[in-house]
Amino acid sequence: MLEDFLKDIYDNALVLEFFKEVSYYSKIRQLYRCEELWIQAGDSLNKLIKDIKNFDENLSSELFNNILNAKNHFKDHTALSSIIDIDIIPKIMRFLDLSTGIDVNDGCWTLTSSKTGFLTLKDKKGLYLHSYFHIF
Repeated sequence: MLEDFLKDIYDNALVLEFFKEVSYYSKIRQLYRCEELWIQAGDSLNKLIKDIKNFDENLSSELFNNILNAKNHFKDHTALSSIIDIDIIPKIMRFLDLSTGIDVNDGCWTLTSSKTGFLTLKDKKGLYLHSYFHIF
């Protein structure tokens, strides 16, 4: 049960990373790579929208409309990256921040969530293990 819960958090966080990649490739005008990524993320993206709908129907509707808008502007690299950066990523981050509040302490390790949805482990000595996104 716990593994399913953590898998859902991880999968949703990966969708956020997917949009960051699509925005990056759009900015450097590699739309073929954007298309490949979009196809790969189809199931995960659909699941994220369903998860958000269960959490906040208005947010889900707004995000769905933003994603449709991005698809309609797929060949326009400037519009695509702008829609992703300004509309889609902040909505996903808001959902992840509000829905993944985890703070578990087992004595040796503390497991906490972050704004990107990825989980962070910290030991008693202050060693952190977390996502690549948080390194920079």
